[in-house]
Amino acid sequence: MADTSEEPERLKELQFHLESGDYFPLLSTVLGFLEEGMRKCEMGVLAFAPIEADVLEKFRKDLIYLHKNYDIQPKA
Repeated sequence: MADTSEEPERLKELQFHLESGDYFPLLSTVLGFLEEGMRKCEMGVLAFAPIEADVLEKFRKDLIYLHKNYDIQPKA
């Protein structure tokens, strides 16, 4: 399972979003766009572009990295 640590620029972006506290909202927004594209596909309009697969791969690698290196803790 490859993770973001193998891509220094992506790791820098991930660290920025973690420090900003907006990684989960960003991930949610991206997943929302992908969901919308998939729903359009269901209606017969091909809207799932190859770039979306790249976006999914990057976030998947981010999640693997986070799983390996972080624990989610509840806010106080």
